[in-house]
Amino acid sequence: KGTSSGGGGIYSVVQSAGKLLITRNTLFSSCRSKFGNGGGMYVEIIGSLINNQTSIVQIINQVEFQRCFCYSDGGAVYADVKTKGQLSINETLMNECKSISSNGGGIYTNQSANNSVIHVSNLVELTKCQSNLDGGGIYAIVKSSNNLMISNIKLKLCKSTGKGGGIYADVSGSNNTFDITNQVQIDE
Repeated sequence: KGTSSGGGGIYSVVQSAGKLLITRNTLFSSCRSKFGNGGGMYVEIIGSLINNQTSIVQIINQVEFQRCFCYSDGGAVYADVKTKGQLSINETLMNECKSISSNGGGIYTNQSANNSVIHVSNLVELTKCQSNLDGGGIYAIVKSSNNLMISNIKLKLCKSTGKGGGIYADVSGSNNTFDITNQVQIDE
């Protein structure tokens, strides 16, 4: 039912060319992180430039996060994607997920190290997600030569007390790419 540090459902560190796949009718229901990040899932993804190793996490194909919450960042998913890390979220529903005191009611991503890639695309739907600060649906930090793509998603009735009821993005530094494209729908 919950943890004190993070990852109410799953806490994972994926590194050294590791791969984590969450798929096919997986349900995170009422998961919570009482005092930490990632109500449903907390994940660190770490590859290596030296060995050219990419570590990958995929949340795909009918995955649901229902009423997950956390005290800090990422009501459903908290992802710290570091050098040569890749995160894909596809065909995933997040419903009534919440960050009680911080950012990213649905998804919180941090790309502060070089050469990471995040795709949130293809039938991802966030409904009634909320945060007490910024990014009711999605909160993203993109720095230092990274790529974040958001496409073909719906954000319905997501809200934040601060900025970005649907999406909040902090994009800074050189060689970053942040694309919002192809049928992104944000409804009040």
